[in-house]
Amino acid sequence: LQHCPLREYKPIDVRSMQQHLRAQSSDVVVAEFEQLVESYPDDPVAYTYAGEVLIWLGEYAKSEAYFKKAINAKYHTIWCWIGLGAARGLQGHFAEALEIFSEGQRVTDFEGPSVFVYRGEFHRRLQNYEEAQKDLNFAVQHKPQRLSAWINRVLLDCERGDEEPIENLAFAMKQKNPSLWCDAVTHANKLYSDAPRNKDIFEAMLDLMRG
Repeated sequence: LQHCPLREYKPIDVRSMQQHLRAQSSDVVVAEFEQLVESYPDDPVAYTYAGEVLIWLGEYAKSEAYFKKAINAKYHTIWCWIGLGAARGLQGHFAEALEIFSEGQRVTDFEGPSVFVYRGEFHRRLQNYEEAQKDLNFAVQHKPQRLSAWINRVLLDCERGDEEPIENLAFAMKQKNPSLWCDAVTHANKLYSDAPRNKDIFEAMLDLMRG
């Protein structure tokens, strides 16, 4: 990668670097991306993918610097705004995250698919239920394989008084992914109580799915 401009290799190549996390330590992968951004300091793609790796690892505050550098690079990509908004929101700054998403959409005139899940969750946590429903409905319809979208959607229903969807998803998870369900129950016991409700278990599951 050091011998060719970043723009000459496809994003899938950078995505492949992210997948090194499957076989290498996180320190090794982070170091690879640090070398990448040093080699291509003006290209937002390098910063954006590096920041995404840090989000996966739960290093939300550390990831912010990468996304901010991508925003200030010589051309714009919506993904750096989505990444920065996600990083801020996952640290509890929900309203600020929504403002970042809006700014990214204004500058790029585009909404990336992952923004609907993040934005829907942050609206839900702010109790902006109508906005949350709109985003989460879009998320589950256009990318139904994204589990976090379904979890947030049934949590939204539960918070609005309808527990049937969360009961149905709990039954499906116990049948199709019992190991994740058991891990979430164990995690919920630590976070909430020794007798967690389905809502607690799914909140714990979201927590486990992050860094």
